[in-house]
Amino acid sequence: MEELDCFQCGKPIEPSSDHVKRKYLSFHNHCHDEFKEELKKAHDIESQAHHEEREKTNAILALLERTLKPKIWQAIKWELSNHRCSHLSIVPLSKTKGEKKTGKEYFRESTAIRHVFDDVSSDPYASDCYGGYIYIRLNKNRYLQMFICG
Repeated sequence: MEELDCFQCGKPIEPSSDHVKRKYLSFHNHCHDEFKEELKKAHDIESQAHHEEREKTNAILALLERTLKPKIWQAIKWELSNHRCSHLSIVPLSKTKGEKKTGKEYFRESTAIRHVFDDVSSDPYASDCYGGYIYIRLNKNRYLQMFICG
């Protein structure tokens, strides 16, 4: 009979002892309980972080919708609807990165956005995959930073 090592603690599991086997992983009973607890804690932390990120994003978008000119807000809404967007922040010019493009060059049509810093790259093995940060100019020294991917 094959000797199994516990996935959690790494110690051998006696074949005759009570243990838990999940697909390719084996655990001592007490180690399995620890493992499940660690997974639950990690899940709770990730869920909380996701919730906080979503609240921050919603607050930023509500602020921008209230304060920006409609033509600028429309360009931002277009960006949000055409990409998966996350990690929104308002940053100063000094925190921007990437290639500076005119709004017309970036959006491929006339827009109220003066310029965008584009730090997005594509996957050389999959021509339709891309990801990175863009920085949309809001005013002289404020930019909307967002991570876009698709």
